[in-house]
Amino acid sequence: MTIDATPVLLPPGMPGGALAEGEDAEAASFNDSLSGPEMQEGWRWEREEPELWSFRGDGLEWTMKPASLIGGATDVPAPPRLVRSLSGANACEVTVSMPEGTGSMGEQAGLFWHLSSDDYAKLVVQWGENGTASVTLAQVRAKLEPVVCGEISLDEDEVHEPIRLRLEQSADGRQLSGVVVGAYYMRLVGSCEVLPDVVPAAASISLSAQGGKDQGELRVVHFSKFAAIAVRPNRVQWDGVGSLTPQQLPPSQAGYAPPAPGMGLSGLTLSPALSEEERAQVAAMLMSVSHVADDAASDHGPAENHPPAGSPG
Repeated sequence: MTIDATPVLLPPGMPGGALAEGEDAEAASFNDSLSGPEMQEGWRWEREEPELWSFRGDGLEWTMKPASLIGGATDVPAPPRLVRSLSGANACEVTVSMPEGTGSMGEQAGLFWHLSSDDYAKLVVQWGENGTASVTLAQVRAKLEPVVCGEISLDEDEVHEPIRLRLEQSADGRQLSGVVVGAYYMRLVGSCEVLPDVVPAAASISLSAQGGKDQGELRVVHFSKFAAIAVRPNRVQWDGVGSLTPQQLPPSQAGYAPPAPGMGLSGLTLSPALSEEERAQVAAMLMSVSHVADDAASDHGPAENHPPAGSPG
């Protein structure tokens, strides 16, 4: 469960509560480094252009040509995509490494969650106007223009670092959440509603990449470390459900207070891969940041307690 984007274990007996001994909160049902020498079973290409991809290093390199999945963009074709079923899983992750330099508007690469032939959600690293970059979660229905459900801006260094993307479906199948997975945290990009008429019996996802409309030379993106993941029902909920004080938490979680409001940490949550020692270190860091903010606020006090400049006292 997530409280202000900081994970908190629920007391035993509650839905999504404490795990039984030896029970995993989530487990990978399929892993693929994407490094070859052959594509693992279960993948299939749609609109494959064999000359555009190859195994290289620790993953798959994909040459991005100008393309579009939007029906109205008739001047460019739809891009290739590498598709597989998520049978037995309700989340997936992949690491995306964008090429050096600034991409043209519309260049993007990442994960696509297919709801029907014309409906999908995408979590991509993409270039926008004026050389801006972001991780964006967007939803497309009936080949209309994408509706952005959330985005995180990237600076010129971040966009060229490997970025691990995660799409996760809620237990009832009605919500998809996009997440950036860091070494010590997970950061929520946004969530989108899956309408009842497009909830599929079995999820299908794909990897895809495309160049921007005004792209000059062809650029190459790198995909690596794909994983399909079975998440325990109710283990993670990305909805905000209010905040709790440490005194309200179970004893084992009493040190895991939410970040202080306004500290720029909104949307962060601890990675499930952390050890208890690492969790305690991160929690202590967040708590210290919170205390600094509280001290600064108390030093200044309410504005009305300070006399105007130049007044006596």
